[in-house]
Amino acid sequence: MSNALATVENHNAIAPVVPQDKIQLLIDTVAPGLSKPQLALFVQVCNRVRLDPFARQIYAIVRQEWDAETRTKKPRMTIQTGIDGYRTIAERTGESDGGTLHEWCGPDGVWCDVWLGDEPPAAARATVHRKGRKPTTAIARWGAYAQTKQDGSATKMWTQRGPEQLAKCAEALALRTAFPDTMEGIYTSEEMAQADNEPRARTPLEAARSLPPNAKPQADPRVPVTLKDKALAGKLYSELSADHLQKLIDHFTGLFNDPTKSKFRESYMRELEHATAAFEALMERDLGAIEADEDARREADDSSPGHGSGMHEEPQ
Repeated sequence: MSNALATVENHNAIAPVVPQDKIQLLIDTVAPGLSKPQLALFVQVCNRVRLDPFARQIYAIVRQEWDAETRTKKPRMTIQTGIDGYRTIAERTGESDGGTLHEWCGPDGVWCDVWLGDEPPAAARATVHRKGRKPTTAIARWGAYAQTKQDGSATKMWTQRGPEQLAKCAEALALRTAFPDTMEGIYTSEEMAQADNEPRARTPLEAARSLPPNAKPQADPRVPVTLKDKALAGKLYSELSADHLQKLIDHFTGLFNDPTKSKFRESYMRELEHATAAFEALMERDLGAIEADEDARREADDSSPGHGSGMHEEPQ
């Protein structure tokens, strides 16, 4: 019997981490809410990498992610483990060769083996070794992986242990590159922390310009008659002052970012587009008027008596 065939038979002889009689327990405790295809994939991955979901070595996270084609959010499952899970998978291959080197750098790009700065590092890199291959190095940038709050500041974990978290992300990237055949389709919790970032509050212009392509503005739109401010309700956007338009922009931006009113977001975005377009047009008109006044003043100066006659001297 060949060694390869023996290896396959030995692998098949190993009892699965999640046997059939534990599937319902998995559904009831660790992985509730998964669809049948998601559950089947999760069980297959658990058995392949031999990480125990009941011991929280591996888990399935379903997030609602934006689909650009359908312009809707759709559920997407990510199978995650911790960095220790990655290290365990690498060790079990029998091909891991030595420890991991971690380094950090600031915006200057100078690498060091310990980060002592008060500010977070700009990046971290990790180098891992697999027998019979050259060392594998991967770099993780702070901006790509740091978990942040809505105001853009780092979360408590990333504030207190940011350099260590970033180094784990770099190590995960390096391990997945060095051992792609065993870690495919699995990500570490440190890497995926940024997927749970609170959405940054959008500016009025960003919100207005995120309208679907087919949501064309009216030729001369009016403020919704349902607006509580009856002094503005029903009026043409094009007739409003800059102060009133800014008030409407702030109002509809607040409604757009209110999670309790998410089903009306498209309507709020449409009104934001109307208000923003009217505001920009008003600014362009004002700027045009200012430029016209400046042109007229220059023409008047050029045609005034004595202009260019040498009677006016530049200061020495």
